[in-house]
Amino acid sequence: MLKAASTSTGDTRNEDSGCRHTLLRALGKSCGNTYTRPLIERGIKREIEIYVTATTLLEVYNTLIWHYRVRPKKNVALKVRVVAEGLRLIPPSTNGFKISVDENVPLGDAILLATALDNKIPVIVSNDKHLRRLSRKIRIDIRESHTQKHKDADEMNA
Repeated sequence: MLKAASTSTGDTRNEDSGCRHTLLRALGKSCGNTYTRPLIERGIKREIEIYVTATTLLEVYNTLIWHYRVRPKKNVALKVRVVAEGLRLIPPSTNGFKISVDENVPLGDAILLATALDNKIPVIVSNDKHLRRLSRKIRIDIRESHTQKHKDADEMNA
């Protein structure tokens, strides 16, 4: 579910490893699916650089609260906060409005794509069909989640 743009780097920031360890503990065992959790953990440890927008985190929060009915809300908010503090939070690009209109894609997807383009982020991790279609036009690598591939295969076999 987490739509995070990522790229491998050698992080040069001098951050307290104890703080990162505390963030990892706060995530608990129920953060993300089997594909996104390792990415989030590696991002918090600074093994890879993962960027996320507040818009994406709001989508995650709302989906968990309103679609999946995860409770208590305070625990959901805490995990979203941990992700926001542990990863690279970047502002969403307003160029997404133009992409949404020009390419006829949902605004959230267009904002994510525009943000990656504006910040020269070469990879987006998502299982979204709109992003996969657009990636062919704009030369951004869309990495699908492992769980989505299995779901697609299961649907084809049904």
